[in-house]
Amino acid sequence: MRLKCFVFVVVLILFAVSGCGIVNRENALGDYKNAMRTSDCTKRKEGLLRAAEQGLPQAQNKLGTMYKEGTCLSRDYGEAVKWYRQAAEQGSGEGQFNLGAMYKYGLGVEQSDTEARRWYEQAGKNGYEQGLKEAKRLEDCVKELDAALPGTTLPSWKDCPSKSSGSGFLVQGGYVLTCSHVVGDDKARIFIEYKGKDFPASILLRDKNFDFSVLKVDGLSEGADFSLMNTAVNSGTDVFILGHPIRQVLGTETKYRKGYVSGFSCPIGKHMDTNSCYQINAPVSPGDSGAPMFDKAGNLVGIILSRSSYDSTVKYASKAHDLLPFLQKIDNFPRPRPPKAEVTEREQEETINSLKLFTVFLRSYRNDIAPSN
Repeated sequence: MRLKCFVFVVVLILFAVSGCGIVNRENALGDYKNAMRTSDCTKRKEGLLRAAEQGLPQAQNKLGTMYKEGTCLSRDYGEAVKWYRQAAEQGSGEGQFNLGAMYKYGLGVEQSDTEARRWYEQAGKNGYEQGLKEAKRLEDCVKELDAALPGTTLPSWKDCPSKSSGSGFLVQGGYVLTCSHVVGDDKARIFIEYKGKDFPASILLRDKNFDFSVLKVDGLSEGADFSLMNTAVNSGTDVFILGHPIRQVLGTETKYRKGYVSGFSCPIGKHMDTNSCYQINAPVSPGDSGAPMFDKAGNLVGIILSRSSYDSTVKYASKAHDLLPFLQKIDNFPRPRPPKAEVTEREQEETINSLKLFTVFLRSYRNDIAPSN
């Protein structure tokens, strides 16, 4: 008799717990539906939060997206990851896909293509077909990067996002002068785009304090026979920049911008001291880091470093003559020609067009893309 009573009580408890679960889910679903019907941001936020806290994956995904996009909430990638992860861990294919995207682009988490692929694949297994497509894109990306030969064309930046990108100056012998921060870490896979084709490159020399790096391009020996200004130029000197700013918007051709030297100090690494670099007023945009800067005669004057975070009109460039000791350390590096004197307007136009040919776009790819098991 006691055993029957015990079993009866256990059944009642299980039924009650199950009933609470059904009620909670119904409540959460009601909160979610009401939140999605209203255009009032406060009511939508409150309703989704209640539903998400009760464990409803649809609400967790929607709340994550609101945090990611900054809709009705202040943009917060960390909060977006939190809610996507809760949905993902419940087996939501949409949540797994969203979490994979956060890992792919390093939003709210440390960037990891390995984690991105893992979550994309889980999303695909749970019926979210786009997840399998994204996982395949990353897999194809690593295969193409591993098999890339000089002169091939790499995957699109959308399919295989680079860790960093910028500009560089290709000189005779297949060497590229650029910034250290554009190159990424020492294990990054680096490619330069020249004449519409991509060529693997390796780091020969870098100095993070001076933010300077020299690369050697595989399978390429051509480049500019360049002249270098072996002394500092004066304030007011006219200069021009050749680079690849915001290619997704402005296009892939090399851009020409002009300005003048306005100062001689900048708060970057060993350039902290007065007289350590150039301040210039020429337009500089993302993608211009590592771009060569020349005077009117076409002499290399410096390498673009960055923009000021305090004054949008001020940009910084290293002094070319300060880089000579680094170049002298490299065996077989071509000796720069002495600086040229003034040139005519027509000669300047010819010089600019010639130098444009050797101003390259550089991409540094992440090295953590792991093959699928």
